[in-house]
Amino acid sequence: MSVSQAQHAGIQLVATANGDSATGLDNQSANYTTIDILADSAQPRWPSLHLLDHKQRDVYLKTCVPLYKYALKGDWEATERILKKDGTLLSASISRGYETVLHIAAGARHIHFVEKLVEMMDKEDLALQDINGNTALCIAAAAGTVGNACYLYDESKTILEKTDRENLFFSCINNCLYDLAKKLLDTDEALAKARTKSQKDKTALHILARRPSAFGGSQSPGMWSRLINSFLPVELGNYEFLAVLLSSYPELVWETDEKNRTIIHVAVLHRHDSIFNLVHEIGSIKDVIVTYEDDEGNNIVHMAAKLAPQNQLNLVSGVALQMHRELVWFEEVKKIVQPQYIEMENKIGKTPQDLFTEEHRALMGQGELWMKDTATSCLLVATIIATVVFSAAFSMPGGTDDHTGKPNFFKEKMFLYFTIADGLALFSSATAMLMFLFILTSRYAENDFLKSLPLKLAIGLTSLFISIASMMMAFSTAFYLSCQYESKWVSIVTFIFSLVPVALFAFLQFPLMSDMSSSLFSSSMLFQPWKHMIY
Repeated sequence: MSVSQAQHAGIQLVATANGDSATGLDNQSANYTTIDILADSAQPRWPSLHLLDHKQRDVYLKTCVPLYKYALKGDWEATERILKKDGTLLSASISRGYETVLHIAAGARHIHFVEKLVEMMDKEDLALQDINGNTALCIAAAAGTVGNACYLYDESKTILEKTDRENLFFSCINNCLYDLAKKLLDTDEALAKARTKSQKDKTALHILARRPSAFGGSQSPGMWSRLINSFLPVELGNYEFLAVLLSSYPELVWETDEKNRTIIHVAVLHRHDSIFNLVHEIGSIKDVIVTYEDDEGNNIVHMAAKLAPQNQLNLVSGVALQMHRELVWFEEVKKIVQPQYIEMENKIGKTPQDLFTEEHRALMGQGELWMKDTATSCLLVATIIATVVFSAAFSMPGGTDDHTGKPNFFKEKMFLYFTIADGLALFSSATAMLMFLFILTSRYAENDFLKSLPLKLAIGLTSLFISIASMMMAFSTAFYLSCQYESKWVSIVTFIFSLVPVALFAFLQFPLMSDMSSSLFSSSMLFQPWKHMIY
């Protein structure tokens, strides 16, 4: 199923569900059809059950069991021989689940078998149901056998009852058979308003809203307003789904949920930057929407001041960087509103800044503790490295000349490498020590987490990495100079092994360094639209 087909089906669902009227939501709500996927029909059309009688046990074992196996394997020749002897088997149940031969074959992937079987059957027998009320067509759709489902639909669409169509429609949606779902929708537009029981009273749009891949990962009043009021796509961050809907119904940006929040407000509350970036595509409408207040008097800046959901906080490593991300969001949302909204109080008399401080007090405390623990550990390592390389600077490999005082390996190229590596290790470790000391003595105000602390930590960790790499380089060159006239291969092996701690440090610290680099240098890029998804 292609992305474009899924998008087309989704847009048609919205259009069909909405109808021609832009009002009358309450009246339309009463007309929604409540169904249960694969539920029994009001009047089940079961096949003949005569072979399930215990008196027919021998016939059942000799006929039905082999027939069941042949249908699963797609062995048409063997099946045809049995059916020609007894044509009543075409409309008889061959299992305890009231399944016919067609039911069994429909769930298997043998379309040729199904075609041959349908040619022998009466058209009315295509509507026979199993014990759960499923026709063979429903079984094919539920199993995801596209070929069988499409073929059986073309053969039986004229005899499908309302319940059959609803069962089939939801089976197609659940199994991503969007092309067949669209065919059903073209035939019966009322399916757009059908709801299920077994999936918590959902429409097809509710199901599609949870599938970003169907809309590129790869709403107007009326029925769709009920879905928008739950704001499921926004809360889940399903940007592709929402963009498809907004491109067809731009007026949906005005819709509010039960707390009087627009999709932009909910996107900020749940920290979905891709959806929040839609503000760049709605033009001057943005200036009106951002002034909306919810039932508690919170404007959009208050939404940014609330603590993000835990799953969004966990997107970055370290509590301090989580606090940094929260501050970035808070500052970014401030940019899209007029100054008076930044100082506006909600119904309990709290400004956005007051709310931010209250909501993030625990996170900031945890961030301070995390920063201090990290800085203390790294400071110890940097101090040890500085001590070692400082001593090495006055303990030249090979010693010095007794007369001139010059190093004996002064003219060796490797000695130059040793000098550079040792000096770089000393300077970088000293820099790391200073950065970690600054972190330990910081005042830890809210704004310190925005730039100052993450930048110092990034410089400190980078300097520490350079000092470790330089120290190992200095050690390797010194060892080479000492052993070059005896066993050079020992020096080479030692050099290779000296790379292990450097590689381990880089590998283990990469997630933190990556998140830190993204937080410091790419945070602003989160709020820049890279492509237009609506217009």
